[in-house]
Order: sequence, then C-alpha cells, then structure tokens
Amino acid sequence: MRLEELAGKEIINVKTGSRFGEVGGVDFQIIPETGEIVSVIIPGKGSIFSFFKERLPKEIPWQAVKLIGSEVILIELDTY
Repeated sequence: MRLEELAGKEIINVKTGSRFGEVGGVDFQIIPETGEIVSVIIPGKGSIFSFFKERLPKEIPWQAVKLIGSEVILIELDTY
C-alpha cells in the first residue's frame, strides 16, 4: 500500500472509540533505509476553550495499527 492510498481515511481507536482525524493531516516517522513505518504522528487538536493552550501532537506506534479498511484505520491503544 502506498501512503497516498491512506489519504482521507479516519483514524479510530477501537479500545476507546476516540477519533484522531483523517490521514492527510498526519505525518509518518519512517526509517529511510528500509522504508518501514515506525509511527504515525497526529497534530494536536484544539477546541474553542483551548485557544491559548499548546496543541501537542500524538505519536501512535505503527504496531498499534490493527486494520486499514476502505474508509478507516483502526488502532488499538490503552492511552489517548
């Protein structure tokens, strides 16, 4: 699968039901020599009440990715 094929897919944590956003606003940490994906880095989300707070990105280990479907990517994490 190519990275561009992941664009637009929603990332959802199956343990908590949390939505992390769509691929397109995320980065991937990749080992250049092998092309192996190490983690998915999702920009921090803010709300109207967190205007002045820093929005920290979330890093999801690639091992947490359980399924890549036609519309969603399911991850399994205890945190987040």
